Amino acid sequence: MPLALVAGSCWSLVVNQLALHSAVHGASRAYVLSSSTAVANTRVRAVAVATETRYGLAPRSIAMTVTCSVPGCLVPGAYVTIRGARTVALAVPIVGRWTVTVRAVDTAVVDQAR
Repeated sequence: MPLALVAGSCWSLVVNQLALHSAVHGASRAYVLSSSTAVANTRVRAVAVATETRYGLAPRSIAMTVTCSVPGCLVPGAYVTIRGARTVALAVPIVGRWTVTVRAVDTAVVDQAR
């Protein structure tokens, strides 16, 4: 029984990491394809929520930060980097309850043909 609980906690961590990586990757693509930074920021949040739902996770706040290689972000040839973090609560027999923060980073380039 305890082994099954440990395996379940490990699997939960894996699913959360996969969801976060997918969300960050999708958000970076959505950002660089947007027409403005306001639209891009809205799309980043929408991608995060949609990805969590797709992975069967309750939508929670994924902390996402956007950094750009140039001011204005959506300049052709600019690099847009999105970093995401999500805290996962785990319950492991004997050890007890604890939290782990999973992180992911993705960089996309704004297309030259803008």
